[in-house]
Amino acid sequence: MTVLRLSTALGLSDEQWQRFEAVLLKETRPPRFTTPRGPTGYFQFVYQQMRRIPPEKLQPIFEPWQWKIVKTKVEEAGGFANAGQAKGLISEEE
Repeated sequence: MTVLRLSTALGLSDEQWQRFEAVLLKETRPPRFTTPRGPTGYFQFVYQQMRRIPPEKLQPIFEPWQWKIVKTKVEEAGGFANAGQAKGLISEEE
């Protein structure tokens, strides 16, 4: 769903979509929530995990203008982990 959301916003090509999806499937894990959450909670959790993916794995997928947007989304998700745990998020590490 995260790939679909960003693909729509950024106009990703089929190749970009496939490369991005492959990286996210390999480098991230789905969240578990103890309380029902809307889609935004899931997206933010994936963006938070993307912070740990080395830029050299993600940046080449995108055009420079697309990367700027993706990078901003990921940076904005920086405080989500602590806030998410307070709202019922259980990470895979737990």
